[in-house]
Amino acid sequence: MSETKSAVNGISELIRRFWFALVIVALVVVVELMPGPRPVDDAFITFRYARNLTNGYGFVYNPGEHVLGTTTPLYMLWLALFSLVTSSRDYPWLALITNVTCDIVTLLLLKRLVHSLGQPEWVSTVIPFVYLFSPLRIGVALGGMETSLVILWLVAASEAYIARDRLGPAAMFSGLAVLTRPDAVLL
Repeated sequence: MSETKSAVNGISELIRRFWFALVIVALVVVVELMPGPRPVDDAFITFRYARNLTNGYGFVYNPGEHVLGTTTPLYMLWLALFSLVTSSRDYPWLALITNVTCDIVTLLLLKRLVHSLGQPEWVSTVIPFVYLFSPLRIGVALGGMETSLVILWLVAASEAYIARDRLGPAAMFSGLAVLTRPDAVLL
């Protein structure tokens, strides 16, 4: 009986400890996954590059025409790899699942980043929720664009540099941001 009580207490403590992460995951699933993908026009360019790469035509928009026309090479490569691994060619859903995952990690890192800036616990808790429910952010995540991945890299770079004083990981995440979207060099 005491082992059962101990196990229940352990589970309760785990839930209390990770409540923020659990709430974030649940809310992101409700806000982003439940509505389903709502791809915007530019996302279809990335999807076509990923499809052509997956089908063996190379890093091209039109087979046989080797012209660089994607502004998000790392995201496109990720979607192609994700497609190969899952055997799915439903790029809008692959993009949405990627964006949901990126947004969850971003929100958790954002809480750590804000807290490391010396803000009170309530501020470091509220700011990720404000970001989570931003209508523009939600639209972009559902739209199949690479923004969720770019923001993840930028927040991870900032968190590594500011919160943990780790220049190596900060540089790596910054480099990944630039490979995802060249204008991320602004950070």
